[in-house]
Amino acid sequence: MPKSTSAGNNVPEMGANYNSDLRIIETPDELLRLAGISSRSEFAGVYMDEVLRLSLGGSPYLEYPDSAHWVAIQKHAQRYLLEFPVTVRPAPQGSQANPVSGQFKERELLGCILQPSSAADRDKFDGLKVLIIRYALSTQAPNSSLFESCAEVRKGLKLNPPHRREVFERLPSFMEQDYIGRLSEVLRNEASRPSLNETKKRYIRALGRLVGLSLCEVRPRKTTVIKNRITSPSPTRPLVRPVRSTMADPELAVEGLYEVLEPLHEGFDASGEPEVSTVFEQVVDQTEFGFDVELQQKRRKSAYWLEQSTLVSAVNRGVLVPPECRRLTEVLKSCLASQDQLLEFCGGLLSLSYLTSSSLAQLLRDWAGNEVTVAGEFVRVFPETDIAGIVVHGLAAGPKEVCRSIHLSLPSELERWLSRHVSPEGQLSMPAGFESESLILEKCRSILSSARDSGRFNLTESRVRHSLRKQLSLSPLGALAVYLLTGGVEERPPVLIHYVSVDSMQLLECYREAREELWP
Repeated sequence: MPKSTSAGNNVPEMGANYNSDLRIIETPDELLRLAGISSRSEFAGVYMDEVLRLSLGGSPYLEYPDSAHWVAIQKHAQRYLLEFPVTVRPAPQGSQANPVSGQFKERELLGCILQPSSAADRDKFDGLKVLIIRYALSTQAPNSSLFESCAEVRKGLKLNPPHRREVFERLPSFMEQDYIGRLSEVLRNEASRPSLNETKKRYIRALGRLVGLSLCEVRPRKTTVIKNRITSPSPTRPLVRPVRSTMADPELAVEGLYEVLEPLHEGFDASGEPEVSTVFEQVVDQTEFGFDVELQQKRRKSAYWLEQSTLVSAVNRGVLVPPECRRLTEVLKSCLASQDQLLEFCGGLLSLSYLTSSSLAQLLRDWAGNEVTVAGEFVRVFPETDIAGIVVHGLAAGPKEVCRSIHLSLPSELERWLSRHVSPEGQLSMPAGFESESLILEKCRSILSSARDSGRFNLTESRVRHSLRKQLSLSPLGALAVYLLTGGVEERPPVLIHYVSVDSMQLLECYREAREELWP
């Protein structure tokens, strides 16, 4: 580190890892790859805009030896934004209003950089963001440590649980003189406090890592080394067992016939001392099993609904009875006709979840390839499988065309809502001023609470979402209709789909009958 900053303050001695080599960003794409995204990502523009803001505002860093790296970041961020200016900003998601919410896997740095903060917390949080970028440029920063630090910094703004927040409140402002030294001092003081819980330890450890300090490190557990391994003497003779003769002719029967269970190993000396051999020495390589464990777990979990589809009946408690369907439809139609923007939006969202068996979070974030036509039809894309000829058009004899999607007609009450809030590509636009996902989900639950009418109707979020599945189970196609019209990519297809082809007209008829029952 240099001996002084522009203000003349001595720069404190940091940890050994703080002054590790930093790589210089040479292209805008390299800056995007740092966050795990490409130039086509919806987050690219807002990410570059935020990185440029941080680099321009990070005046205390510009006098340090790594100022060349920040100049390169500014240059390439400005170059990208001049070519691709920010026109659309992704909607806030989740409890922290983070647009990356639900996609943090392998994008922890992006989620940390795009995490919004209040005006009171901005100076403190900006300093941590700058340190995160600097740590990501370090050639000695492993991905696991980087992702953990990004996650901990992002969670530091949470009010519940308050453990990280208590430490965050004591951090210095980024604009203070000797920021690194004061931050290091605060972290050392926090780490020395007695009886720290695990959440605070992880947070302090992550922040300390950014300035090269090893704080609250996890101590390896003491392990007992067994000096004398479990051994057994090699047998002095082969293990054998008598074998009963199967000869039909008694004269050919052989007495004293034995089967060798464990043959003698090479170099066996019956007259010498028994050698010592280790018991249970073989190690199994689990990568040789040849299947995706995570995918198999998802399919076993999703098999529950397919099993329910084969067992459901008209008197199953999961099927909405006609009074419940009428009550829910009445409430949703009232919401769709409301002048209240939030109430009207949430009513349409619940209606779409009710009639497509999609979760509210899925409709708000990612439609999984499904779209909406100009005519107000929901385009259902079938799950990708290796089974040929899932659905075919027409009933006439001869070659039939295989299709991968189907157009489902929605009630006329939803046409106006779809034209206002959903683009042809399936992008959902939230009403102005209500971009918080948590606010919308809370309002949807409030609508369902009023629909229950103090317990007269059992209209829970889960029953409403899965009502289409249950209703399709009663159709002639049963589990086939459930999988093709509501199943996800990770779900296991029913066994019957390996042997039959389903006509699209049959599917449309099954959906029409189910929709008429659900939306009277």
